[in-house]
Amino acid sequence: MPDSYKYLENLYYAILFLGGNEMGPRTDTEITLCTIILVCMAIFNAWLFGDMAVLSEMSGRKQA
Repeated sequence: MPDSYKYLENLYYAILFLGGNEMGPRTDTEITLCTIILVCMAIFNAWLFGDMAVLSEMSGRKQA
């Protein structure tokens, strides 16, 4: 199996993990739980990408 395929497969699963992964709630309890999970994941995504932006901006300063 080529390395590019492994990379794309891991990228696919990482995106599914960050996006809540195909949730299909059916009952009110599941809807509530999925909503809580998706809100927490949205906050985590914002934190993660904010840190990435800060790190890339800091590395840009060091190069200048």
